[in-house]
Amino acid sequence: MLSLQFNKVKRVVQSERHRKVVETMIRTFTVVMQLIRLTDGKKGTTLGKVYGYMLVLDKLHSKPIDGIPERMREK
Repeated sequence: MLSLQFNKVKRVVQSERHRKVVETMIRTFTVVMQLIRLTDGKKGTTLGKVYGYMLVLDKLHSKPIDGIPERMREK
């Protein structure tokens, strides 16, 4: 029984759909983490840098993204 469950998990984790979802999350959270690091109270943060990263996020999400439904992306 355990090996059957493991095989199901293995199929999901190794699937192309799962890989695309993970890549989408990594692309999104990489920019978000950079923005958080800029605004975590360290010296040297300028409003221009924050706006720059916000523009990167806007460009990233302004076109359809594999793995994220269009209705959700537009929110």
